Amino acid sequence: MQYCPKCKTEYEDHATMCVDCEVALVPNLEEHTFMKDLVRVKINDSENMIKYLEYSGITKYEKVKEKDTYLLKVAQEDYEKAVTYLNVFIHENMEETDPEDYYLDEYTSEVVDTKAKVSDMKSTVLTFGFVGTGILLLAFLNFFDIVPIPGFNKLMLTIVFGVLGVIFVGIAVKTQAGIGDAAEQVNSKEAELDDMATGYKFKYSMENFYKEHKIKTDGLDEGALYFLVFDLLKKEVKKMYPKAADTIINTVVERLYEEI
Repeated sequence: MQYCPKCKTEYEDHATMCVDCEVALVPNLEEHTFMKDLVRVKINDSENMIKYLEYSGITKYEKVKEKDTYLLKVAQEDYEKAVTYLNVFIHENMEETDPEDYYLDEYTSEVVDTKAKVSDMKSTVLTFGFVGTGILLLAFLNFFDIVPIPGFNKLMLTIVFGVLGVIFVGIAVKTQAGIGDAAEQVNSKEAELDDMATGYKFKYSMENFYKEHKIKTDGLDEGALYFLVFDLLKKEVKKMYPKAADTIINTVVERLYEEI
């Protein structure tokens, strides 16, 4: 008998392909290595990525040619380990090149910086307020022929300058009014992140994290260890706060990781 390694359907000996999954049949499911999709990688990046996975001990893999990419598959039992090392490879080799080179975007965190946000808003107030006031002053000087601008209709130019000046000053005033609310929102977000981190630490022991999670650090470089711990933390934090956005979860995890 023949079997489909994907859906496990049984076929007669003369069959070679699964009609539903369109994959080759195998004679023995117990001896077959089940493969799982890992990542679609640009052709130019595939060679170095595969070398890194091999170096990390991922020797059972398949490379399926698609239009402009390769689909890398790994043995099902190696999948979790492969994801960890893949993340290390992407982090170390693609972070500072081209943003389009990212294949996984699971570790983006939410930046919470009250001072920077408020500082940007104050800068907007000063810039638009200064420019708007300058345009209004120019409109006034032009209308009363103190600083006439030749070649243009005086009334029309004054109206245009006046409208632009009012718009710029209006933006400055509106931004100024929103500075307090923005600072309060960011501070609220900061408090939410702290509460989530505290809630996790109340439930789990940070001091014995490696021991309680049975993490063996032998053979893991710093990058691999980071992503292994990150994934474990993320899974537990996500379980505690299932409705929180991934960027929020990742930010909490980063703060927890610093304490381990």
